[in-house]
Order: sequence, then C-alpha cells, then structure tokens
Amino acid sequence: VSFSYNKTKILSNINLSIKAGQILALVGDSDSGKITIAKLIARFFDVNDGKILIGGIDIRDLDIDELNQKISFISSNSGLKTDSKIIIINDSDFMSDSEFQEALKKFSPDKTVIIISHKFTSLKQANFIALLNNGQIIKSGTYDELQEYIKKEGGKIDLAQE
Repeated sequence: VSFSYNKTKILSNINLSIKAGQILALVGDSDSGKITIAKLIARFFDVNDGKILIGGIDIRDLDIDELNQKISFISSNSGLKTDSKIIIINDSDFMSDSEFQEALKKFSPDKTVIIISHKFTSLKQANFIALLNNGQIIKSGTYDELQEYIKKEGGKIDLAQE
C-alpha cells in the first residue's frame, strides 16, 4: 500500500498481514505513518496504490456501515465493550501504562488489535511489531526480534520509557 496526501508521499510500499486474533503494534517516531495506516484501515482515506483486505475482501468493496461495524477506534474514555472484530487503540490515549494494559486484557482473544504505540512497554503485548520510519516499514517481527535488531544497529527506539 502507498498513500499520498496533497501530493506529499506519506506511506510507501507498506505490506502487512495480520491474522485474526493477533495483536499488531505500529511503532515509530512522530510522522512515521502509524496513525495514517490506522486511518487507511478504517477507510478514512483510500489508498493510492495497493489494497487493504479484511477477510480477503477489499475494504473499498464493503459498504461503509459494514466496515464501521468491523472496526472500532478505542480510547480510555470511549468504553471498552465492542462487538467489532478489529480494534485500533492508541496507547497515548491512556493516562498510564497500567490503564492501557488493563484495557488490552478486556478484549477477547478473537479480536484483532492494532496498537498505535508510543510507549516501549506497549510492544511486549504484540504478536507482531512493525517499526516505521518516514512512511516505510524498516523492520518487522516479534518484540525479541526487534530488540535484537536494535542492539545490532547500536541504536534504540525513541519512545517513552516507563
């Protein structure tokens, strides 16, 4: 998937596959593309190139009401009970890490959860992590795989440490 807004390239060649019931964390610095990916999944915008599939169906082929029933954006004050199959949650919407961790526990295991992550501690819950930089996925894998990558590169993820 690629996406431009007002002729400015925001995302380039994003390729993600999330299985039902998994937790995906999107992580990266501000303006790396995390929130844009979430908005594209919810079809706030249409992609310029590629397609986003839910259950093998291009989201552009779904009625917007049907898509809205499948996806929910959750914040700390929105209530956590949802019948949606896909939950998008931004960890910065929560007052504390413990409040965020409690929220995650309330989702049933059949829910697919996409975390827009700003905190290093949020990554531990994810089955899969996509590390973004300048609208591209520069590394993806498990928490341990990303830790190893960061050590090998001699750097660190510039996120709030709690």
